[in-house]
Amino acid sequence: MELHSGLVHFPIALMVIGAIFEVLGRILKRNALSSSAHYVIVSAALIGLATAGSGLLAASQVQNPEVRETLGLHRLLGLGVVGIAIVLSGLRLSARNVFGGVVATTYLVLLLGGAGLAVGTGWLGGKISHGGHSHDEHSAIAAPTESMPAPNVVAPPENTNGGNTAHEQGHHDDHHPSDDQHHEH
Repeated sequence: MELHSGLVHFPIALMVIGAIFEVLGRILKRNALSSSAHYVIVSAALIGLATAGSGLLAASQVQNPEVRETLGLHRLLGLGVVGIAIVLSGLRLSARNVFGGVVATTYLVLLLGGAGLAVGTGWLGGKISHGGHSHDEHSAIAAPTESMPAPNVVAPPENTNGGNTAHEQGHHDDHHPSDDQHHEH
């Protein structure tokens, strides 16, 4: 599970960066940005394969049926992202960076869709691994925390008697460690 968690951020970021480079390259008419996008997408495909493999190994250890169901969707989406990255890499290689018309439009639509799918897949994986299920084995790893008051902080009592709380009268019955410092000076 730790290997997958460590790798997963790379293909997500690379897909998004590749999409940004490609869109900027087209808007600014900079071939260098579009070429860079290609190398970024190839990297996303390669690292995505390793990420998918580690994810498949991690998923095989999950026993909770509720989590396994969500993992099934996460696995399908993740494999889809890797597949899109591989197809994009192949399209770009076969066209040798010179393509237009329908192929260029298809490439851009796949790239933007793949980047969005990568983000959504990552969100779903985060939900799984960070306690998105109330009774799964991952909740113990990163259980959602409840808001707790800071140590030695006491909330003032609500004023229900017209302004006569102990705090407003200038004294209080609670002993605070900071009170010792005030009495010593």
